[in-house]
Amino acid sequence: MKQVWNEFEQWLKINRPEAVGTLNEAATESEIVEIEKKMGLTFPQNLRSIKR
Repeated sequence: MKQVWNEFEQWLKINRPEAVGTLNEAATESEIVEIEKKMGLTFPQNLRSIKR
């Protein structure tokens, strides 16, 4: 998943450079837990571990 995210960021830099600065920082562990509770699900570990 980290590779997919990196490829997406590279694509943005080339194709939509104005959008790069609009991305939010990665969610904290507590934010992830909170949204999982609200949604009633658990995100896969490979998705949770993406760090920008």
